[in-house]
Amino acid sequence: MFASYLSNLKHIGQDILLLYRNFIHWNLSKILIYLYANIAGFILSLPFLGIFIYQYITVYNSLMVETDMQTFMMGHFISVLISMLLIIIVVTIFICAYSYSYFLMQNVYKSYLAGEKLPYRDNLYFSWKHIRAYIGILGWISLYLLGPIAVFLI
Repeated sequence: MFASYLSNLKHIGQDILLLYRNFIHWNLSKILIYLYANIAGFILSLPFLGIFIYQYITVYNSLMVETDMQTFMMGHFISVLISMLLIIIVVTIFICAYSYSYFLMQNVYKSYLAGEKLPYRDNLYFSWKHIRAYIGILGWISLYLLGPIAVFLI
């Protein structure tokens, strides 16, 4: 009984030492993953933001000339619809980038448990292996969510 207690204390001590030895490396990994998520979301949404800004400069400046919002909406229905679609696309891109970062964090947590350090020289963040696995998971989740929506619409 006393021997198992000492072995458990020794195991806890080794885990604490492992944590403090790899503390900087693991936190740096987390920071890099979240930076990559922000940068990827911003870069992937730039074309859509550019179209939205162009549309704002060309179409929405005439909103100041119109007398009421309903007249403007009826005259520029397609432009308003495109703007709403662009906003939905940009938000979806950021949601996907952040959920991909949470997917990548699972690899960091797995390495925590194994006591390994992540090799920074390898492209762990944007490797095709991880992207394919993420798209597969995202596909199953979307099918899981679209089922009740389809049943509701029927």
